Amino acid sequence: MNFESAIYAVAALASLAPVAVGRRGIVPARGWLWLACALSALWALVLVVSARQPQLDLKAWPYFAELARTAGWQAFLIGLLRHELQRESASRRALNTLLSIAVVLWASAATAMLVPLRLLPGPLLALLVLAVFGLVLLEQSYRHAGSGERWRLKFAWLGLGALFASDLYLYSEAALFGSVNPSVWAARGIVSAVATGLVAISVLRMGRHLDTVTVSRQFLFRSTALLVAGAYLLFVSAAGYYIQHFQGSWAGALAAAFVVCALVLLVGVLTSGRFRAWLKVKLAKHFFRYKFDYREEWLRFNAMLADPQSKAVPRERAIRALADLVDSPAGLLWSCGSHNVYRLTANWNGGHLGLLPLPGGHALIGFLRERRWIIDVGEAQLQAEGYQGLRWPEWWPEIKRPWLVLPLMEQDNLRGFVVLAQPRSTRELNWEDRDLLHAAAQQIAGYVALLEASDALMSSRQFDAFNRLSAYLAHDLKNVSAQLGLVSANAARHKSNPAFIDDALSTVANARQRMDRLLDQLRKATPVLQPTVVACDLSALLQQVVAGCADRLPAPILDLPSAALHVEASPDRLSTVLANLIHNGQEASSVDGHVAVSLRRHGEFARIVVEDRGCGMDEAFLREKLFRPFATTKGNAGMGIGMYETRDYIESLGGVLDINSQPAEGTRVAVLLPLLETAVVSQADSVGEANVGNA
Repeated sequence: MNFESAIYAVAALASLAPVAVGRRGIVPARGWLWLACALSALWALVLVVSARQPQLDLKAWPYFAELARTAGWQAFLIGLLRHELQRESASRRALNTLLSIAVVLWASAATAMLVPLRLLPGPLLALLVLAVFGLVLLEQSYRHAGSGERWRLKFAWLGLGALFASDLYLYSEAALFGSVNPSVWAARGIVSAVATGLVAISVLRMGRHLDTVTVSRQFLFRSTALLVAGAYLLFVSAAGYYIQHFQGSWAGALAAAFVVCALVLLVGVLTSGRFRAWLKVKLAKHFFRYKFDYREEWLRFNAMLADPQSKAVPRERAIRALADLVDSPAGLLWSCGSHNVYRLTANWNGGHLGLLPLPGGHALIGFLRERRWIIDVGEAQLQAEGYQGLRWPEWWPEIKRPWLVLPLMEQDNLRGFVVLAQPRSTRELNWEDRDLLHAAAQQIAGYVALLEASDALMSSRQFDAFNRLSAYLAHDLKNVSAQLGLVSANAARHKSNPAFIDDALSTVANARQRMDRLLDQLRKATPVLQPTVVACDLSALLQQVVAGCADRLPAPILDLPSAALHVEASPDRLSTVLANLIHNGQEASSVDGHVAVSLRRHGEFARIVVEDRGCGMDEAFLREKLFRPFATTKGNAGMGIGMYETRDYIESLGGVLDINSQPAEGTRVAVLLPLLETAVVSQADSVGEANVGNA
């Protein structure tokens, strides 16, 4: 007996070790283990006899022994997974499908053994497929075992992994070059002896049963992905093999280039989000009774909302948590603010958009509040009769590929709504999707309400600090007023006294210093006390405001309509608001810049547009900081409450403030105010003339 025969003889004896040590214990899948050990011993004995035979790779009968041994160990792994899955129907169906695939592979491999080896390396490719399939089974068995079972089965997995890996190396090399490497073939006897010895150690460790070996959706998904990758690699190997047999000096280089490009393509497909989404949909549709694993989905959903390490803002995390449920790549979130106006507060991969506000009385808001439906945009456009009363906003075409509109209902209140983009892979929306999205949307509604309450509390605390500061400022102003009042009261009696004049001048200088200090701390020191609401002629009011802002550069350009437009508002407050918008445009522009103010009728609204070509603002600042109290880009020159008060007052009039800005391109501010059809023009003119100084 030569050295190779001795190695395989030892392997045959080692194959019986798991049977010897497991006779008295309770071993899961005992029958499959005994069969695998017997077939492994038979394989080793066959190779003992064939070790002296020349040209082994041209004989078919040793490959039948290879097939029997490989099929035996794969059956043992399937038996382990099946052992504790008697009460999980979905998992049992997946395992039955897996077993069917195994039987087909075994039968196909047996058929391939009958093909003449000189014409086609059929057995080599067949055994290579089985090696890949064995690694798939091994990986899933390890992934879905509990910590206790991993301790028991660790050595068995190591041994079988070495066994399948050696087969994969041997047959991939053989399939590529058309012949078996004799050195690698002989070395497998040692690998087999070590592998069965490790299996015997695991048999000693095994307890009464496997408690936590489970099969999840990830089992089927990963197994299918690995099988597809393995089949693709087999095709690439075969194609490379035949390319090498072309005539010419470029055959080797062409084969290498083909293999590299094919591997790059495989990696690109496996890392594609669209491919993963498509595969999940197909597997869930054909292999499971329910579309979702609700436990995993809900845990992942809540983990995404509470992820402290995420760099995304909380509202963007809320959009992504909803979008991931249906594989949507983008989404937008509107939430209800003050005066029942719904504003875009979060944008996740939705592209550059304006603020897109929506009044609470819009038809879309009413439809969502009354019906509480998840709106399928495509279905609503094709079957308009089923969505009576639904009307899209004017800015709806700006949204890219809208798919679903989800109402965020908190009890009977519509906290907002989310628009999701079309999914990566086409999918039908059934009752499972709608129920899961409804439950998740209710969770998001409470989440958004909590965020808004936190923002309101923060603003309240900031205003509280501002009020405390105002109290100190009022105290200083009272002292200044008392100083000046004392000088005024004694001026008549002591105006001819030089000492009094010196004291008076010193007091005035001191008062001026204190006033300058107060103005540095508080830019706006004039409170607004219950303004009177009257009919305002917007053309006259804008002329006065623009004239008051003309002392700054660049001077604003005014464009007015021929017909008068009237709104019901306080002339003082409205002129202050418009002047603030114009001043912002002037401060953002250079002295030779451009600031334009225009007034037009827009349906039932008056539309005032203030446009500049200044530095502009990015989308994050528009959404998160522009209207936040005490957030400013002007440093010590501003208090950061101008835009907050501007939007608050415009919305209190039933209007909408729309801002569109881009860095380095400028800003366009549009103010929509409801028109007053029957205006008292004389009253508006008389009140407006009094505001020239205020503007």
